[in-house]
Amino acid sequence: MSNQRLMDYESDGVEYWGSNNDLPRHEFKQLKRQWSDDLKNQIKELEKTNEYHFIDYKKHYKSRQCWITIFLWLEIIKFQNRLTLNQVVQLIEITFDYLEPIYQKILFVKIVIMFDWVDEDAHNRQDKIKQHLLKTSNYSEHEFHLSYNWLQTFTKNKDLWGNASKREELRNKAKWVLNNPTIDLSKVEEEDLKDIESNDYITAYRGYLLPENHNARMFTKQQVKYFNKKDSEDVSHLYYMPTRVGVSFTLDKFVAHYFAFYSEFGLADAYTKAGHKVRAVVGQYKIRTSDIFTYTNARHEREILLRQHARQTKNDCRVFLMRYEFFTNLDGKFDRTGGYYQGDNTRPKPNVNNYASDRKIMKVFK
Repeated sequence: MSNQRLMDYESDGVEYWGSNNDLPRHEFKQLKRQWSDDLKNQIKELEKTNEYHFIDYKKHYKSRQCWITIFLWLEIIKFQNRLTLNQVVQLIEITFDYLEPIYQKILFVKIVIMFDWVDEDAHNRQDKIKQHLLKTSNYSEHEFHLSYNWLQTFTKNKDLWGNASKREELRNKAKWVLNNPTIDLSKVEEEDLKDIESNDYITAYRGYLLPENHNARMFTKQQVKYFNKKDSEDVSHLYYMPTRVGVSFTLDKFVAHYFAFYSEFGLADAYTKAGHKVRAVVGQYKIRTSDIFTYTNARHEREILLRQHARQTKNDCRVFLMRYEFFTNLDGKFDRTGGYYQGDNTRPKPNVNNYASDRKIMKVFK
């Protein structure tokens, strides 16, 4: 792999991101520089090819920016599990040279929502990118979601890609673009965005594994001197800050419940192999809407991403843990978490329709 240019990588077809395949710093630096040059040359060559095939960007892709965003997306996903997340984020930064602000955010969000477990360096790089995207934003959040959903729907329509000759493919694309000038947001998306826009705080959930002997909460109510005066007044009814805080939360408690067990097959391995025991936990949080970088329902997870991962800084995101519930004990036994036709030892589903009324998740976090 060390002699292979990044432009020549091929996708391995795996959807998750989480590689530990960290190329040596000097080697990656050289490959990144090559990739930047290769990317520029590849785009020039593709534009010549497009001209040869009489491609009209507005007619066939809605805009040139849509086309180049799709190309860059396909280029980045080749590095799934071939490079570390930190290295992938460095490549994302290079792609911004070709994109307008709204498409920078579209590409960034399309990629980072696929990251499973993010290391500290990758988090720090993402924080800087988020600051850039927030500062350069010249569009509304609603405009972003309309553009994001349109591109998502267009790229996922299998009938438009590779199933016909080039001429037929372009004819199909032109017809689809003409008949789909916009893609409306779903009722759930509209309601979630309205709640975020009209409230100072929003209730969100997070499912995770808590290692043995770790506290779920960090400070008592009396010890929280971390907040400024305004925050202290606004959150006087809240109790504790969480010890485990990421940047990704969900507005759906059933999705959080699912992810508490989803990580059982990933994060749990790291703890159990080291001789630790863990419990599946779902936390209910209050989050300032001003701390939200974006919302996305692209994977039907009603996910919100915070604008910053770093804590205890002047730009800190304030995340308040209202309450939490354990759904397994330290021996890994479940606590009435299955669905209608599932026993208690079955991994839960992310949809409310899968749950019987006596399941624990139906009763808590009302």
